Amino acid sequence: MNNQSTIDYSSIFFDDGVKNPQQRFLDRRKKLGSLCKDVIVLFASETQFNEIQPWAYADHPICQEPLFLFLTGINQRNAILIIDSRNNSY
Repeated sequence: MNNQSTIDYSSIFFDDGVKNPQQRFLDRRKKLGSLCKDVIVLFASETQFNEIQPWAYADHPICQEPLFLFLTGINQRNAILIIDSRNNSY
């Protein structure tokens, strides 16, 4: 019997059911980084889960800022994304 606990990240990371979603999100960040030759800093939503958002379905548990979610797949509040295309850091 395996006593290891399984962590469910389904409410933190969205993979959209595709193969290798991390590469897809990385490709999106690289594309954005190629358009700007400096540093880009994006902040995730600061709201609580299940709060009503004008850009989200009221009954859907996503509270993430849409661009942050599109670039990372992460549905976690108070996160920060730093893209530094000068150092190829995506």
